[in-house]
Amino acid sequence: MGGLFSSRQPIEIMLHQPTRAVLWIDILGGYLLCLAPRISVGSRQFSTTTTATSDPQPDIPLLAPLQPVHVWLERDREGYSWQAVGPCRYAGHEMTGGVWTAGSELILLTDAGREACRLTLALPYPNSLSARLCWRSPARLATHLQSALLVSQALLLGPSRQAHVSSELLPETWLFPTSSGWLLRAQADVFFDQESIPLSKAQEGIMLPTFWHIRLGDLHLALEPCEYL
Repeated sequence: MGGLFSSRQPIEIMLHQPTRAVLWIDILGGYLLCLAPRISVGSRQFSTTTTATSDPQPDIPLLAPLQPVHVWLERDREGYSWQAVGPCRYAGHEMTGGVWTAGSELILLTDAGREACRLTLALPYPNSLSARLCWRSPARLATHLQSALLVSQALLLGPSRQAHVSSELLPETWLFPTSSGWLLRAQADVFFDQESIPLSKAQEGIMLPTFWHIRLGDLHLALEPCEYL
């Protein structure tokens, strides 16, 4: 497996990237990518008029009996923390915030104190703060997605259990966000923009725009705007 923090790692800052996108992968489904270091989780708000609702829309809008913004999640150099807006339970206690340890559950409660949603945070790749955030049914997004990927410096897709999207169907693939799009490094041939890119060049790196569609080996992947959650 290639190292995440190699000398070839891109160091561009994400100055103009959208803060959210949806990654679609053949057979595996969709994943919500969140690139901002601070995101909100709450209830999906539906307007009953022709004008937009005045309630704030969270970054992760779940179909669950939550407040419009129920909890804030924040990433710093040490890891993740959370700050409650609505009632939450962590480590068996109702709390208003704190450090979120990878592998533990954060339970979001209704105003009546009933469990509405369980969130789990995973940091699968060592020394990477890119995380996988999962919610337990019946809470879900309006568009069915597998999980949210909280992107720090890079995402790993592939067969390894340390990948942020782990599947034997995927060749080892790194995605690095940059100021102008994405840098992809893959252990497979890539077809992009009507061009077949051989393995040797894919291993070195391919620059992709903000949104894209590629064929990676036998699988199609697409990164699309987040306009329909």
